[in-house]
Amino acid sequence: MLEALNVDVLKTKYGTNNVSGTLEEGISATLKGDEPEEFVWVFESLLRGGVKKRFIIPNGKVTETGDEVYKNNEPMIEDFTITASADSTGALRYEYIKAASSSGNSGTSN
Repeated sequence: MLEALNVDVLKTKYGTNNVSGTLEEGISATLKGDEPEEFVWVFESLLRGGVKKRFIIPNGKVTETGDEVYKNNEPMIEDFTITASADSTGALRYEYIKAASSSGNSGTSN
């Protein structure tokens, strides 16, 4: 994830109860060996020709974290692995693919 300063990203990586505060007042994280929480994960990509691809992991948890790399002039990325477990229907993942709308409508409304 490309939002290393986002409290919700840190809570996802380290556990909801292990992170507190805000960027303005200061963020505190306590790294414990707690069992990771399961979340619903939604990923969306824009492919060639404006084709949208979305996949959803209905039950997934962070099972591995990557090294934190700090380099000048490069974004800090939170790197972790998500492991899926089956939902009530036995599905690990759902995928949806849709071509771009020919009317130019992005599919959103105000």
